[in-house]
Amino acid sequence: MSRRNGNDNGALPPCEPCRRANLRCDQSTPVCRRCVRHGKSDVCVYNLEARPRSFYSEPESQIPASPTQEGTPVAAAAAAAAAVRKNSLVSSPALNNRGSTISLATGGLDSSNLKSYDIQTCARILRKLVDNLGLYEAVVEDFLDRSSEGCILGRALVRLMFAVLKQTTQSLAGDDSFIIWAQRLVEVMRRPVAQGVPSTTTTTPEMYVRQLVGRWEGIGFLFALAGQAAIRHRDWKSVSQMSKDKSDQKAVAASALTASDSCLRFCTVDSDSLGWLLYQHIQLLTLVYGERHAEPWRKLAQLATVLFTLDNQNTSLPFFLVELRKSLLAGSYILDKRLASATRRPPQISSRYYNMQLPLDLPDEELMTVSAGEQLDADGWNSERITHGAQWLRTSLLIGSIREQILDLSLNRHVDDIADSAGEIASYSHQTWDQLPAFLRWQPGSLQRELIPLYLEFLCNEFMLYRVVVRRTHAGHADLITVAHKILSTVLDLIGMEIASGQGTDNLASASSFGIPAAGALAIELLCQTSGASTTSVTTVRRAEIIQKLSVFASYLQYVARPHEAQHEACQRAKHLLGRVLDKALSGSLSGQLDRDVIGVDWLDGEEVQLEGRDLVQWLNED
Repeated sequence: MSRRNGNDNGALPPCEPCRRANLRCDQSTPVCRRCVRHGKSDVCVYNLEARPRSFYSEPESQIPASPTQEGTPVAAAAAAAAAVRKNSLVSSPALNNRGSTISLATGGLDSSNLKSYDIQTCARILRKLVDNLGLYEAVVEDFLDRSSEGCILGRALVRLMFAVLKQTTQSLAGDDSFIIWAQRLVEVMRRPVAQGVPSTTTTTPEMYVRQLVGRWEGIGFLFALAGQAAIRHRDWKSVSQMSKDKSDQKAVAASALTASDSCLRFCTVDSDSLGWLLYQHIQLLTLVYGERHAEPWRKLAQLATVLFTLDNQNTSLPFFLVELRKSLLAGSYILDKRLASATRRPPQISSRYYNMQLPLDLPDEELMTVSAGEQLDADGWNSERITHGAQWLRTSLLIGSIREQILDLSLNRHVDDIADSAGEIASYSHQTWDQLPAFLRWQPGSLQRELIPLYLEFLCNEFMLYRVVVRRTHAGHADLITVAHKILSTVLDLIGMEIASGQGTDNLASASSFGIPAAGALAIELLCQTSGASTTSVTTVRRAEIIQKLSVFASYLQYVARPHEAQHEACQRAKHLLGRVLDKALSGSLSGQLDRDVIGVDWLDGEEVQLEGRDLVQWLNED
């Protein structure tokens, strides 16, 4: 890096990120050191419009069009690009010259209402997308092959987006074409009456996607999905050579997150496409920072506003967009419940204020056809007993409705009878499970591992419910231990199947989020049994069985979450503490007794537990 020399009546202005944060900037080029350290290289630009002119400053040079091109669209585009560069700062090394032809040129582009910072930033974002398009497409394809959960659009639409984008970028040649492309995108979002992607009842998915890829919502969506796919990729060595700078998974995901966030700043209209972008962006935030981080929760508030706006629109939409809107609401609904559970806050998306409708049980490909839905039963489930990736959005709405009631019971301070309310919620949960089609209900002993996460979601709801009962009524310990044992047994079955398959899916990472809370409850039960004071009046799970399952689960925690994943630290901490519990239990060195209600505390996730006036974690770490 180099420092800029010279000054015009004072120091040069700081880069935009440092200026906005009111931080000292070292003004290194092409990127300041602070932005490099904080992963903001893509948005580190110097806005020379704010630079004061001195009496001896030379006028900016004009860049005339080539005589052979005057009067042509290419000449108009070149002049517009020159005008942008005139007010722009230092040309970024990320925008290396590839040639002089501008294939995206159009006449009449007016840059007078656009800031050079916007254009420069946009051009860098677009260059990053084009440079990494092959890598992004490969990791996204692998991600959707293994598990479509976490992607609001189906594989068919995502593939179409990449195909359209590749077709669009084939005509790019030279820095000016990226500047013109960026200028177009910014102008679309800054029109006096901005609109989302226009659509009518006759709009086809292909027509919609072609317009979407020409907007910041579509560009940002692909960045967010690519970052999500990169961080979850199971064989990075096989695709790492496709990365221009040979970055690791976490760096690629962080870079995509920065680009996605930049795209969000240019989106000003509440629309379906903005909802898709926000949803994928939040999913990526949880993978990079974890579900307890404040940033996903803040973005969720913006998503809730977009959803509320869409929910109150009375517009005629094509069939595929109607179903995608239902899917967006369903996916956002369960995402909201996950984040509310992790942060122990009231949900932001409530069924009281949104028109919740179950998406039809249609594979992604059928959304692309006009005659979709012919093979559905009266309840909207497919009558051919086919399992497919898009079903998670339909079942998410069912799971989320139960979770919302549990959260309300947990956070509501004015419930008269906790036990009765919990019983009603448990009954509703069992009824919902029984009403699922038989081909979706996993049973212990079944080898359909793709159905296990759905079964675990229902068990997890029961676990959370009984934990509320224990904490609020000081009863229900046996029910909590029973469901914790079911969860841990199922998680071990799932991990065993994943290892045996050798294929690798995202189920390994999710297994830890289900298993750690259940293991924490069983670990407390084991300590209480060791001290001769079980948390239940009749021990529901044998001591030897608890020891065996905790030992196996602790060994699995070594690798279910990889070092670059947000859950890795929590998994390693849980592995260590479970090992210490097993050591204490096997040595019989428990001094003092734990309160029976401690079983309802999520101590492996940081909640404090006291043992005879001492912190339990501190006591476990003592030799």
